[in-house]
Amino acid sequence: MRGPFAGDLQAAYRGVDGGDIRWKLLLAPGAATFGPNAVDLLPHFTPNTCVCGYAWTRIVSDRDRTLFLYAGSDQRMAIWLNGEKVLTRDFYRAAVPDQDRVEARLRTGGNTVLVKLCHRFEGWSFCFRLGDEYGLPEEDGLTYGFPQ
Repeated sequence: MRGPFAGDLQAAYRGVDGGDIRWKLLLAPGAATFGPNAVDLLPHFTPNTCVCGYAWTRIVSDRDRTLFLYAGSDQRMAIWLNGEKVLTRDFYRAAVPDQDRVEARLRTGGNTVLVKLCHRFEGWSFCFRLGDEYGLPEEDGLTYGFPQ
């Protein structure tokens, strides 16, 4: 896989405070992985100022298709789809759903999404969803998350 993440959810990394950081599940099993509501990262990380964090999920599609990725973020954001960077926002702002829209080509089977969010001092939320060209949610033939 190209991009900053090789897919090893068991790996440990050195954090800015010198301690180990690891992937952790933020949502309960069966909860929507990404959707129209913001995901707030602040309560999940310490330290949580002047840092970057990542969110990762899988989208399984029943066919090759082109949709649109709708996103929003409080802070700087980059998104990779199947290892290819598809969106970069290098500025700080308030998170609003659908601030950004980019074409997303899903292939049949598993597709990976990696979101990088940098944070300074204010809110640390992001929004992410897939939709059609008009912004209507697309759910037919799509499964989000990881098998139990």
